[in-house]
Amino acid sequence: MRIAAKYHKIFINGRKIREIADYDIQEEIIEPVANLKLEEGKEFISVVKKMLGM
Repeated sequence: MRIAAKYHKIFINGRKIREIADYDIQEEIIEPVANLKLEEGKEFISVVKKMLGM
């Protein structure tokens, strides 16, 4: 079973945002972006749980 490319992009982009938030003191993650990433993360987890039969 394969996950849709959309979710791969969400996963990769989420990792980049996390690294910026954790390690980049020059850049700030604004609230609308953070909220969007949270919603995308919830959707990603939901899809993976369905794939795993959870």
